[in-house]
Amino acid sequence: MPDLVEIPIDQVPLRSNQANDQVLSASGSPGIVFSGGGGIPDDLLLRARFDELARRWKKETAHISSATKTAMHPAYQAIIGMGEKALPLIFANLRDEGGHWFWALNAITQADPAGGCDDFATAARIWLEWAEAEGLVR
Repeated sequence: MPDLVEIPIDQVPLRSNQANDQVLSASGSPGIVFSGGGGIPDDLLLRARFDELARRWKKETAHISSATKTAMHPAYQAIIGMGEKALPLIFANLRDEGGHWFWALNAITQADPAGGCDDFATAARIWLEWAEAEGLVR
């Protein structure tokens, strides 16, 4: 059996280059453990990376009132950097947990269906309706 190596989730590449990598879950650990196996599906890597970045962003910005400072957080910027692949994950997170995803959504989609809306709940509803019409949510 090969040696196991734990890698912090925000350092995991979006695509594994090794055909025998496998994701193992370690309870309470925010990392990913690689070992020999049948390959890491790209969607699992993306989901794991997104979940960890979103968790870190929300935790580390919970006390910040500035939307600009919140959006400039490195974890949030890393999610924006994932591009269109992150959209279904962002929309699911917005629907299930809330959060100020509007800056990221605008940056990735170059759309602003809720532009000028001052009410969070209404803006979230408009974005989610837009995503459904665009086929971006399941």
